[in-house]
Amino acid sequence: MLRRQNHLKPLFKQNGSALKTILIILVGIVLLGLVYKYLERKNFYGFSTKTITSPIQKINPFKDDFTGFGVQVVATTSLTEAKKVMNKFALDGYSSFIVQTSQRGSPLYLVRLGPYSRAEAIAVNDKIKRRYKKSPYVRKSFVIFREG
Repeated sequence: MLRRQNHLKPLFKQNGSALKTILIILVGIVLLGLVYKYLERKNFYGFSTKTITSPIQKINPFKDDFTGFGVQVVATTSLTEAKKVMNKFALDGYSSFIVQTSQRGSPLYLVRLGPYSRAEAIAVNDKIKRRYKKSPYVRKSFVIFREG
């Protein structure tokens, strides 16, 4: 009876195709990392670290003599989170700002869009709810009125 021979070569006798494949994968991983760092440096994600880490200014979104409507997107105790949300909406073309208040003795930062007329505020709220369906901030957004 003839003996069937195994056609697999030992690793040290292969022609280098496995080594080439491993090197190509490693080079690809390194290139992906470099592209990620480049995009991060060029602010591809839409957040400016300068505006996120800059000191808070107490911003009143409405003029003192203005009676109007706005859309409140988020209320948070984290200034960094509030600035990220504010910057995201500002980069998307909305007039956004932070209002600093206090609740139970600790600071509370309100991110609002506006000022608008009542109809505009309702339209903007509906628009952002359609556009940012997965955002936990937008799902709970609401129209707010401020008396002058």
